Amino acid sequence: MNNAQKYKLIKGRFDAEEAIPLVTSLYEAKIQFHNRQLLTMNERNEEDVEHCEKRITDLEKTRGNIINLLKKAALESKKIDIDGFLAIEIV
Repeated sequence: MNNAQKYKLIKGRFDAEEAIPLVTSLYEAKIQFHNRQLLTMNERNEEDVEHCEKRITDLEKTRGNIINLLKKAALESKKIDIDGFLAIEIV
């Protein structure tokens, strides 16, 4: 990513409880994107479908792991630092 443009997406310290819907909504958006792709894959090959289904499964698993981590932190009244960015490179 030599010429990638980087954009700050999230930066801040959050209560663990308020971080849950924030992070969950990001994962939900990506999962919905892949689900929409699956609906339009009638003309694509099986490999594309399998890749998309695997990506959804991976995202759902990661989302679950993060939610569990944040719920545990919430029970301990912890704060969460989140620093995320979006890098876009035209290729």
